[in-house]
Amino acid sequence: MSTPAFGERPLPVTHHRTAMIDGVNTFYREAGAPEAPVLLLLHGFPTSSHMFRNLIPALADRYHLIAPDYPGYGQSDMSDRAGFAYTFDRFAELVDGLLGRLEVERFAMYVMDYGAPAGWRLALKHPERISALIVQNGNATRKGSRSSGARCNAEIQLDLFYDYRTNLPLYPMVQAYFRERQPPTLIVWGKNDKIFPGDGAHPYKRDLQNVEFHLFDTGHFALEDKVDEMVPLMRDFLGRTVARNGPARRSAWPSNALRSHPTTPRPQPRKSARPRTPGTRAIRSRWRWPIPSIASGGTGPSSCGDARQSRRS
Repeated sequence: MSTPAFGERPLPVTHHRTAMIDGVNTFYREAGAPEAPVLLLLHGFPTSSHMFRNLIPALADRYHLIAPDYPGYGQSDMSDRAGFAYTFDRFAELVDGLLGRLEVERFAMYVMDYGAPAGWRLALKHPERISALIVQNGNATRKGSRSSGARCNAEIQLDLFYDYRTNLPLYPMVQAYFRERQPPTLIVWGKNDKIFPGDGAHPYKRDLQNVEFHLFDTGHFALEDKVDEMVPLMRDFLGRTVARNGPARRSAWPSNALRSHPTTPRPQPRKSARPRTPGTRAIRSRWRWPIPSIASGGTGPSSCGDARQSRRS
């Protein structure tokens, strides 16, 4: 019997899966053919991969979608703070490990809110792997970020709010990555967001030549009420960018590639002969994972809430 959904296409199935990455049971949603171009979906706060529940079926006929939950969010482990650092460096490490486990070589990246600082760390570590960017209410500059004014008692969230200061000195490196690599970029931004207002979207146009820019009359959770307008833009954008950017998967990923194997030394990038750091080549010559913590600088939390609420999503 034929399936009526999506015309002649079968209804895409979103699989709910887990993987043990560096001792953390990591939940992720996955849909689409494994050989299709990969789109990595990095959620914001105070939600989880649940925020992509409507987007994934709308793209899974053409793309391989992977949407992880960070530790303490959604259905991933809420590791004890005594033995786990709730930082954006750590989130990026675990997402990187998950991509290694799934043998993903090249991918487009959708970043939103907390997904932006995690995603920018991935882009700086693997600039050659990023085929395209979709940015929704996630900053790469100090401009356009406001404090929520809310109070939060969850210790995990306080850890992340404090760690947000490490993103500020990261921004110049991200902007240099934009200028040198010029990844095709689609901006889909809710201009009424109280934490990341529309002002934060415009600076992307300064560094990116190939940027498509759309502001929507909505707030922080644009996918909740504007998905019908955003999906056609994404399908058109991805159809013109990621399909021609090479294979998405490795033919064979080394079994010792993940950070969860502590005996395997992490390879260090070659030093650059350039004296300054105007682009990502020079950045990678001095950048190590994790990025050193910055002892001073303002905070810029993206929102406030209880992690337990997002775990119920």
